[in-house]
Amino acid sequence: MLPFATEFPVKQSNNKAAFAAEVFAWLRGMRHSQILAASSERELDGENVFLTAKGGEELRMRELRRGDDWDAIGFRHDMPDEQGRIWRTEAVLKRSLEQSGDDVVRLRTQCLAARPGAVLQSPKKPYLIKGLLKGSWGGIDGQIEVCDEPLWLEDSAEDLDLAEAIISGTGSQWLPIVYISAIGFEEWRLSENEIEKLAYDLGGVAHVVVEPSRTFSFKLRDVSDGKNIYGAR
Repeated sequence: MLPFATEFPVKQSNNKAAFAAEVFAWLRGMRHSQILAASSERELDGENVFLTAKGGEELRMRELRRGDDWDAIGFRHDMPDEQGRIWRTEAVLKRSLEQSGDDVVRLRTQCLAARPGAVLQSPKKPYLIKGLLKGSWGGIDGQIEVCDEPLWLEDSAEDLDLAEAIISGTGSQWLPIVYISAIGFEEWRLSENEIEKLAYDLGGVAHVVVEPSRTFSFKLRDVSDGKNIYGAR
C-alpha cells in the first residue's frame, strides 16, 4: 500500500519546542490516542524521547545537533488498531543552512500490517499539516506561499509574470501547482466554493492558482509564446 508523503518549506524557527508543541497538539486531538495522558513535560523535553501507552501506541522523538545548536527534529508515532494494522506517521523539521532560507518539513504516513491477513488501507493526509498551516508555518515555495487557500491572480503585470513562471514550470520548487483557467471574467468550470475546498483539501500537498479571466489567458499565451511545461502550443 502506497504511503502518503509530502514536503514543503516552512518559516524559519529558532525554537525547536514550537514544532514539538504542534506535534503534541495533534496527538491530543487524535481520537483514541493515550500517549500523552500520563506524560509530564519533563519526559517530553530532551534529545531522545520514547513513550509508550496501552495497546502498543508509541511515540519516538529525536533531535539532531550541529555543534551547540539543533539542526533537525523529528518524530515517529505508531498507532495500532483492532484490525491488526499500525498507522505510522513520521515527520522531520530540517533547519535551513542559509540565514535567509526557509526550513523544510517532511511528512509521511503509512498503513502497515501488524499481523498476517491484515487489510491495509491508503492513509489520509495527517491533520498535523493542517495544524502547521493554521499556525502560519507555511514558507515560500518558489514564488508561492504554502497555505490552504487558493491564490487568486489579478489582471496585473506582476501576476502575469507569475503565471508565466507557473506555465514554464519554474513557479515552485517543492509542491505541484493546480492551475485553474478561466472561461470568462471571474468564471471557471468550478464554483468559487469548490475552488476554495480544493485548496483547503490540498493544503501542504499542492498549490491552487486561479486566473482572473479569459482575457488574462490570452495575455499569458502571448507572453509565453503559446508554450507550456507539456511542450504544447
